[in-house]
Amino acid sequence: PIRERLEKDNYDTSKTLKYFNSKAKESKDTIKEIEGKIKGLEDIKNVNDDDFNIAKAMIEKADEQIYAIKNNDDSSNKKEIAKANDELI
Repeated sequence: PIRERLEKDNYDTSKTLKYFNSKAKESKDTIKEIEGKIKGLEDIKNVNDDDFNIAKAMIEKADEQIYAIKNNDDSSNKKEIAKANDELI
């Protein structure tokens, strides 16, 4: 690949060096991004039971409120939506 790149750059080694340096930087950035994703997944995997149960309860409550709002067509919907949003935040 180096010979082909040199030919493409008309044997201008500075262009070829820049090209391969940019490819190396792209690879390093990709590795960092993947490592960040792995860390995030490990953090999710290692969540403690208390945090999990709190999040689960919040999701269940939000689901109940959403269901109630969808099945209740009165003027209090805006208040219910605002309340649900506040509780989720």
